[in-house]
Amino acid sequence: MTTDPAPVRARDGRTRLLEAAERLLDERGIDGTTAAAIIQEAGHRNATAVNYHFGKLDHLIAEVVERRAADINERRNQLFDELEAAGAVDPRDALRGLVQPAAELLDRPEGRRYLRLLNQAANHPRFHDRAGFGFTTSMQRGAAHLAPLLVDLPDGVRQTRGRYVLGMALFALADQAWLIDNPQPDREPLGTEAFVADLVEAGLAALRA
Repeated sequence: MTTDPAPVRARDGRTRLLEAAERLLDERGIDGTTAAAIIQEAGHRNATAVNYHFGKLDHLIAEVVERRAADINERRNQLFDELEAAGAVDPRDALRGLVQPAAELLDRPEGRRYLRLLNQAANHPRFHDRAGFGFTTSMQRGAAHLAPLLVDLPDGVRQTRGRYVLGMALFALADQAWLIDNPQPDREPLGTEAFVADLVEAGLAALRA
């Protein structure tokens, strides 16, 4: 019995588009990247490959933004399982649990591209809502452990303060990724452990302000 290779080809073609899009979106920006350029970069002969696999360009971009979020969510939940099993979770450990899985992407070129793209999306009107990891289960768990720091703030301010800290973290991760990949950075990047520790302390200070 032979296996029909068509599904394999389709899956590989789809993956090539996602990978090509991630590279070009990092280099040219969301508004500077076209479907035609992605198709060419991916080595597709079909000029309608983006529409065939994703429906339209925005759907492809959204999937690129979200494609690594599931792995980050899984890793965060694993960390929170460990923290919660040990007892009450300190806010500092909770914030580290939120930041660490994303910071681990700094070790790989494709991870650094993704972090820069995530920050782009957070500041783009069409993709802003995709960049907060959709308030995933791990984000909710972390937020619950940080809530005591914000208990004295009005409801609207609590939500806004949380957004500030998320935005700061996304920018810091993208900036660190840029420093690592830039051959002539304006400053030397911190080591990953020192970077995470400093980001956690800055986030705690913002939450407690």
